[in-house]
Amino acid sequence: GSVLHLVQALSRAAVAPRLWLVTRGAQAVGDGGEVAVHQSPLWGLGRVIAIEHPELHSVSVDLDPGAGGGDEGRLVAELCRRGDDGEDRIAFRGNKRYGARLLPAGSRETGRDEAPRRFGIRAYGILGDLTYGPMERRRPGRGEVEIEVLATGLNFRDVLRSLGMLKEYEDLAASEARFGFECSGRIAALGAGVEGLRVGDGVIAALTTEGSLGSSVTVEALRVVGKPHWMSPEEAATIPLAFLTASYGLECLARLARGESVLIHAAAGGVGLAAIQIAQRAGARIYATASPGKWEYVKSLGVEAVLNSRTLDYGDEIKALTAGRGVDVILNSLTGEYIPKNLEILSRGGRFVEIGKIGIWDRDQVRRLRPDVCYYPFDLGDVAREDPGLLREMLADLMQGFERRELKPLTRTLFGLEEAEKAFRFMAQARHIGKVVLTRDKERWRARPDATYLITGGLGALGLATAEWLASRGAKTLVLCGRRGVDAGSAEGDLPPGAGVPAAVQEAVSGLERSGTRVEVLRVDVTVPAEVSRMMGILAAMPPLRGVVHSAGVLDDGVVLNQDWERFKKVLAPKTAGAWNLHEATLGLALDFFVSYSSVAAILGSAGQSSYGAANAFLDGLIRKRKHEGLPGLSVNWGPWELGMAAGLTDAGRERMGVQGFGAIGPAEGFAALERLLLQDEKQACVLPINWSRYLRYHTDGTVPPFFAAVTGGGGARRDGDGQGRKSVVLEKLGAAPEGRRRAILREYVGSQVAAVLGERAADGIRPRQRLFDLGIDSLMSVELKNRLQSGTRIPLGATLVFDYPTVEALADHLLERWSSLQGPVHFLREETKTSGAEAGQRPGTEPGDTGRQGAAFPGGPDLDAASPEEIARMLAEELEAGKQQ
Repeated sequence: GSVLHLVQALSRAAVAPRLWLVTRGAQAVGDGGEVAVHQSPLWGLGRVIAIEHPELHSVSVDLDPGAGGGDEGRLVAELCRRGDDGEDRIAFRGNKRYGARLLPAGSRETGRDEAPRRFGIRAYGILGDLTYGPMERRRPGRGEVEIEVLATGLNFRDVLRSLGMLKEYEDLAASEARFGFECSGRIAALGAGVEGLRVGDGVIAALTTEGSLGSSVTVEALRVVGKPHWMSPEEAATIPLAFLTASYGLECLARLARGESVLIHAAAGGVGLAAIQIAQRAGARIYATASPGKWEYVKSLGVEAVLNSRTLDYGDEIKALTAGRGVDVILNSLTGEYIPKNLEILSRGGRFVEIGKIGIWDRDQVRRLRPDVCYYPFDLGDVAREDPGLLREMLADLMQGFERRELKPLTRTLFGLEEAEKAFRFMAQARHIGKVVLTRDKERWRARPDATYLITGGLGALGLATAEWLASRGAKTLVLCGRRGVDAGSAEGDLPPGAGVPAAVQEAVSGLERSGTRVEVLRVDVTVPAEVSRMMGILAAMPPLRGVVHSAGVLDDGVVLNQDWERFKKVLAPKTAGAWNLHEATLGLALDFFVSYSSVAAILGSAGQSSYGAANAFLDGLIRKRKHEGLPGLSVNWGPWELGMAAGLTDAGRERMGVQGFGAIGPAEGFAALERLLLQDEKQACVLPINWSRYLRYHTDGTVPPFFAAVTGGGGARRDGDGQGRKSVVLEKLGAAPEGRRRAILREYVGSQVAAVLGERAADGIRPRQRLFDLGIDSLMSVELKNRLQSGTRIPLGATLVFDYPTVEALADHLLERWSSLQGPVHFLREETKTSGAEAGQRPGTEPGDTGRQGAAFPGGPDLDAASPEEIARMLAEELEAGKQQ
């Protein structure tokens, strides 16, 4: 708590000094060495101090742990360094000085060809003639969207088209053939008039007539719907045509009702499996046909009987199963002699839904054989053209079914784009169950089905999302622990009704269990070693523990000035003690991963989150220690998640976040990033949607700090190129205005900044004497407002500015007073000037003739800029000794 109290004291100082936070071995340089984990929090705290108190110009310095305390001279030389190179995160190792850098992701990824491409075919009839060549992107017109395609569901229609079997139905030359009638991806561009969708949204699209088997596709917005956040692109690509076909045929046309019977042909295919789910949702009795090799899978879905689709014997079997009555509805995709057999086993007044395209009967043929039967042949493309709104309504209804977990994505076989020919052949040979999906990113991280995975903080929104992601990647046993749930000392880990767990959490757990994943929910305080030990005893009776995700944490936000050590410890404990206890408890286990959910606050700082930034910096340090010791470890410095903090933001709060350059992480994007990091065996990464230009414009005076050089393409340079940072427009106005006008200029300026902090577009409703805290300004906003005013006016301002001057009028008057006091012979000094004091304007404490450069010297001593580190250390020691004797 000493640093906390120090900063609180410095904030009250008349002249703000520069703050240096010094550690030894808290950072890993290169492959590094042993990490002093207990010192790591100071670096996270330092980042928040830099945000809340820019007047202190906080710098973090990490000394060489191998120097054995003999490198104080290097530190003193740094403290007295001439000029300022902008480095605020420094480490010394040996005789070298290192500056920290934020590096962009992707340097270790295999580069993708970003040129737009799509699949075509040179000549019909030969799958080996499939091509993957350049395409011209088409910008969306009115009512359209462009989708960046991530995964495409393959359909028999694609295979039939490639083999030239649709030529008599469509006038299409081979060179014009497009493949891919459905896909999942994210919105890349919006046409005029599109509502309910945003750029970046994860979506699915149906009937993509321009061909979705490529890098992008433009499609009517009415054929597009947002996908559930928990669903991967590959899962989403199994949905559109299969479920739309099954839903339209069974629900819209046949009106399948509870208690009725339905025969679903080719039930192991995409439409067949979707139809089983739709029929189960309706409460129907289900019979199915499939080839014998697929019977077991179809039986596992709960159908009453699975029959052979390769012979006509199913007709007699259906009669026997229904006591001669037949079935109420048939969903057919078979041709030839199967059609009259189907009509034979339909009950009186039954409904025959035909989804085939080739060799089907017309209505007259059906009427002659069974005039009592309702015959419904349909093509989904015709439906979409005749009633576009219906397709969108059906998509929206289906997505609600998936959100409620009444429906689930289909089983699938994945192929990479480079395996397209193989995928087409696989489907042509009818070897698949469910869907064949071509994915842009076939390499996926997989969980082990024979392992247990532990998630701390598992009952929170992010913990539950992590559980769903792990389940989607094959995990079959999950343990979710939190301070709610079943006592880790009890014999059973199952979640009983009313165990202090919210209904929404119980429903999420039930959804996971319905999908085939075993879930244990334990009440464990991971900050207590004994409770962690009891939990590990329970885990010992389960499949081997192979992975840990530490997402536990609490927030108690407050600016540094309002913090105390008790509040600090409350936030530190789950992150620090919790992670350490898990680290020690799992040392003897063969883990595949140990993931810490850290925060961007530990890297960039975040106003009001000093304790949170410090706690998460500990996680970063612990993972560096684990990696040094050869143990698995990954620390992810997450930005705000859509389902976390950002979900509860007001519109004004979202606007403030956007002004600062931040976006929110969608679950699909977040877990896709986590998968890449696990595949690449990274140790630490920052994951956040951010506009660096906005962020730096908001948090700096125009200089790009060296830390951000790699992500911005520059560093240590002024973005506007004038060598002095951005010009202060308000100061220029003040300097040019007559004295009687200056107060009004500042009131107008302060009002605009208050409005910006509140997320308002104009300051019209803000009265000059209205208390800012009554307007909704809180302690965090007061930090932002102070920083805005300080950055905009170049006037150093105190940390308690808004508390001391709590109205627009009072702030404006104070700024005017401060500005006027600076309008004497002393102006802002430039670095490295070497003119005399008389020429540059005298600095306080100098005599005429002293140099005006910003260096340091002891009275009567040598110039420190020319002194060696050893000389500096000796002089400092002499000064300290002299101070003791005074």
